Amino acid sequence: MGKDMSEDVRVSALFEVARGNLEWLKSNYSRLKREYDNKWVLIHKGKVVGCGDTFDEMLPETRKYEPSSVLLEYIHSKEVATFF
Repeated sequence: MGKDMSEDVRVSALFEVARGNLEWLKSNYSRLKREYDNKWVLIHKGKVVGCGDTFDEMLPETRKYEPSSVLLEYIHSKEVATFF
């Protein structure tokens, strides 16, 4: 109780941005593979806002944004097997 409703709204909005970034990544992955193969890409609100060769190179770029509002993803054109 006593929880600030504006904080709930802010957190909810950040989750929506994060989900939107993931959905955008999924729907644009084929194009990203062609343009950014073997690169790290930084996605913010459905746009690529940076790319680089290494995670360490891109980490400072992520600090320009609210942490939950960006997605840093390595783009690889080859199929990767996932085992559960």
